[in-house]
Amino acid sequence: HIAATWSPSFSPCETLWAVNLKPSRQADSAAVLMGLGETRAKLLEHCIWLLLATTTLGLVTVPLVTSDIPLIAYVLGFFPFYLVYIGGLLLLRSGRARAAAWTLVLSTLVLQMFANALYPGLAEQALVSFINLILIAGFTLNRGAAIFTTLAASTGVIVYLVLRQQQLLLAPSMGPTIGSRIPAVSITVLTTGGLVVIALKHVTHALNRERLAKSEALRSSMSLARALEDNALRARLSKH
Repeated sequence: HIAATWSPSFSPCETLWAVNLKPSRQADSAAVLMGLGETRAKLLEHCIWLLLATTTLGLVTVPLVTSDIPLIAYVLGFFPFYLVYIGGLLLLRSGRARAAAWTLVLSTLVLQMFANALYPGLAEQALVSFINLILIAGFTLNRGAAIFTTLAASTGVIVYLVLRQQQLLLAPSMGPTIGSRIPAVSITVLTTGGLVVIALKHVTHALNRERLAKSEALRSSMSLARALEDNALRARLSKH
């Protein structure tokens, strides 16, 4: 049995991975044995499905608002991300939740940087995407992963800006128009909102489960106290 715990030293998001395991039941959870709590593994799965849904929304929406994107650019802009998300799901289903989380965060980060370098005008979408990856790292791994992702994204942005300023990047063959930039940014912001909603749902679930565990523990303590009082009373009566 896995029960989320809460203490003043934990933030609401960290409640997701503050778990208390009974030693005799540790082997019952493969996710915990892989270093990632059951709640975080489920949260990661929901995040991946959200990314698949919003990416598909972009895949369908962009051609409706613009027709100036070559087919090869269109395929390269979406297909690698699908591979990362599906690969993350496969790793997660095989019990390697931590590997799935890192694969999702790092691969998407690299792909986003590559897309931003290849197609100008994606700066707004890239910045929001980096925020999403930082949230995913923090929610599904830990604070250290969130800090690492933040530093990696910041470093990538700085390197990109320096190379761009020095004109060391290859000249892109095309750039996204306002028609394609609007859905790209809007859908990425939509993803941010979805990630927050998913995280809050799991935090609420963890807190409710913690309250139920406390209530059960309190009832057990009261029952034990009554039993001890009854035994003491019977012992006194038996002496008379």
